[in-house]
Amino acid sequence: MNFRTMLLEVYCLAKEADKAPPYCKWGKERIGIHCITERCPFCGYFGAENELAVSDSRGLALDGSSIGFGGEMDTSCNDEEREILLKKWHDICRKKIDEAYVEYMGECTNKKGD
Repeated sequence: MNFRTMLLEVYCLAKEADKAPPYCKWGKERIGIHCITERCPFCGYFGAENELAVSDSRGLALDGSSIGFGGEMDTSCNDEEREILLKKWHDICRKKIDEAYVEYMGECTNKKGD
């Protein structure tokens, strides 16, 4: 089986509907994976480019736990400069993910030995 983790920005337009679809688990505008799996006509999405996030057990980004490259972070004047900044962003993100894994595993290993 082939799989890949994907980050998506998902939006809901059900607010304009008379009532929520029957598969809407948490009510109108309460987005979850069911919106995509049920092919909800009120749901749309696009890729969350250059985003770093932590998700909960449902695969949803925790409040305040995602950040994407853009806005004040993107000080580039042209495409070449932007690619350099993106590479730097990706390198920093990869390093921080690796550091978090090592720190977590170190704490788990230390607790087992206590």
